[in-house]
Amino acid sequence: MNVRRRIAGLAIAAALCITMGGAIVPKALAQTQDAGGAAKPQYTMAEYNAYTAAQSTKDPAQQIKMLDDFVAKYPNSALLIYVYPLYYNAYSQQKNYAKVTEYADKLLAMGDKIDAPGRYSAYYESADHRSGAGRQGVRRGESWAEDLG
Repeated sequence: MNVRRRIAGLAIAAALCITMGGAIVPKALAQTQDAGGAAKPQYTMAEYNAYTAAQSTKDPAQQIKMLDDFVAKYPNSALLIYVYPLYYNAYSQQKNYAKVTEYADKLLAMGDKIDAPGRYSAYYESADHRSGAGRQGVRRGESWAEDLG
C-alpha cells in the first residue's frame, strides 16, 4: 500500500511539472519571438553600404575620405561604433598619432554602446599613441632603461 502511494504521488508531481512546464514554455517562446521581431537594424541599407565600402578600402587616405563622407552624411549612425576603429587604424597606418588618439577617445566617449573588447582596443590605442610617439616610444623607453642599467 505504501509503495502505491509513493508511485501515485510521483505520478501527480510529474503531471504537475509537465502541465506547468507546458504553460511556461509557450509564454517564454512568445516573449523571445516578440523580442526577436522588435530587434530591427537601427541603420538604413544605404548607410550600411557606405560603411562596408569604406571598410573594404585598403588605401588609408582613401578610407579616411570615405569615412569623413560617411560621418558627414550619417552623424548619428548606429554604425559609428564600427567607424571610429576604422578611423584610428587608418590614421595609425599614416602615423598621425594625434588623430589616432582623437578617434579612440571619440569611441570611448560612446560609453556602453561599445563592447568590452572594443573598449579595450580603444584604451590601448589611445594610451599607446598619447605621447605622439606610438610604438616607437616603447622602443625609446626600452633603450632608456638599458642606458640606466
